[in-house]
Amino acid sequence: ARTTRDRPESLWRRIEAALLLEERLGEHDRALAVCGEVLAEEPGCGMALRVSGRILHRLGRWPELVALHQQQLAQTSGPAAAAALWCRIGRLQEEDLGRPELAIEAYQHALAQEPECGPALEALERLYEGAQRYAELVGVLQQLARTRRDPVAAADLLCRAAEVEDALRDDPRAAAALYGAALAESPGGLALERLCALQLRQGQHEAAAASLQRLTEQAASP
Repeated sequence: ARTTRDRPESLWRRIEAALLLEERLGEHDRALAVCGEVLAEEPGCGMALRVSGRILHRLGRWPELVALHQQQLAQTSGPAAAAALWCRIGRLQEEDLGRPELAIEAYQHALAQEPECGPALEALERLYEGAQRYAELVGVLQQLARTRRDPVAAADLLCRAAEVEDALRDDPRAAAALYGAALAESPGGLALERLCALQLRQGQHEAAAASLQRLTEQAASP
């Protein structure tokens, strides 16, 4: 395959050889070596990248798969594709390599490409909570709320952020502001109840009375 003068044909024949080595002969290392030669000549060769990725995933060679995805990033055009690759790297770092800090970095890179990337935001919510990085958790919950079309779902996320500010960061003022933002999305419900309780704890009796009045009116409305 390497003696042909036509470069695209040469690359394709080597990929065919790699597929034969992988699928028929089970010689994964030789198949990876052939794909590596192809990628050295044509770094953006999608077929060689896919074959290499499949083999590395099958063998559980996670650090090499991370490196392959990082190589793909240099060939990726468009923020959505780059964000998807960073999310793959994040999953590998978190689930297969047990490196939550590196997973966080990967998901942050995804958000730098696509600020409303749902998988990255949801992963960071989980990782920040596990790492007790509560200030960053609040920020991610607010970002997630902005991605929700359903105002009730957005309000629920803002309520969660408010609970973190109140219970875990001891910042009742920030919590009250977040409950207010939740009420702007969806008046009443849990946000109003929690805000009223917070106002009572803070000795804000007039504000608490107003919130309680709103709760009473909502309960009486059909």
